[in-house]
This record gives sequence, structure tokens and C-alpha cells, in this order.
Amino acid sequence: MISDYRIAERYARSFFGLAEKRHLVESLEEELHAILGFTRSHREFATLLSSTSVSQAEKEELIEHIFKDQCPELLIHCLKLLVRKGRLSILDRITDKFHELYNEARHIEEVRAISSHRWTADLEKQLKQVLESKIGKKVLLTTEVDSSLLGGVVICMKNRVIDGSIKSRIQELRQILVPN
Repeated sequence: MISDYRIAERYARSFFGLAEKRHLVESLEEELHAILGFTRSHREFATLLSSTSVSQAEKEELIEHIFKDQCPELLIHCLKLLVRKGRLSILDRITDKFHELYNEARHIEEVRAISSHRWTADLEKQLKQVLESKIGKKVLLTTEVDSSLLGGVVICMKNRVIDGSIKSRIQELRQILVPN
């Protein structure tokens, strides 16, 4: 059986391809996140759309009625398809994958930098520039403070973690000096 992640990836790729052809990628990116937020904050809406006691026609009418003035027609058709196929429950995964595809197409890398101290604007700017030159993509940098790191920085990217924290160095030394 195919996992929900693989199914979500297929839907996201299909939606993304259609959005690209119609020059609606940015719009769909924003609206998918808005709809996901709506379904999370209005659980009864998601429950209603997955209910077997409500007809497909009623579900589609409801989607049309709620979203027709705010969303591109393509997105409304995509939502109707998800409801028809019983896949609305993986909308969050579809949205995540669509976001990944969006970033890939725009050569954007989301990076999280964690340090033991607050970041200055100048330091953030320098780190962003260094990262952009190293990975060859535009960097969307978010910073966090974690005082348990003691010093240094941990850089988290899509599939990579670069741990330059003092905490990790101490743990490495401890493993070397105190064998099990």
C-alpha cells in the first residue's frame, strides 16, 4: 500500500504542475496555507467534508460557497478532487510538499540557525550571505535562541544539520574521555 506521504507528493506535484502552467504558483502557495489554517481552526468543517452522511454534491457546493471569492478556481477544483477521493485528511502533507516544490523551483533554502545568544541584525545578515554563497540558493533564515548550547551555533537545513555548538563539542569529548 502506498503511504500517505507518497500520495501527498503525487497530488502536490500535480497541483504544482497545473499551477505553473497557469502562472498561479504564488497564489496557490499562499491560499493552500490559508485553507490549511482554516481547516485546522474549523475542525467541524473538515469533519463535515469527510462525513459519509453528506453527499458529494453538498460537499462540493460547500467548498464552492466558502472559497469561491477568495481562492483561484484551480484550487477550488483541487479541493473538490481531494474531497471526492477522500484525501482531505492529507491536505497538510500536500501543502508541505507543495511548499517544498515552490522553494525548489525558486532556488530557496529554508535555514534555521540556533545559538545560545540573541542574534544581531548584522550577524544574521553575515550568516545569510555566507550560507547563500556556500549553497548557491536564496536563504530564508530564521534564528532561535537555546541557552543550553552554551555557545556556538547549530545550522539546520532541509536534510542537513551542522552542529558547531559548544554543547556538542563537550559531548564529543565526554565520549572520548569516558568510554562506556
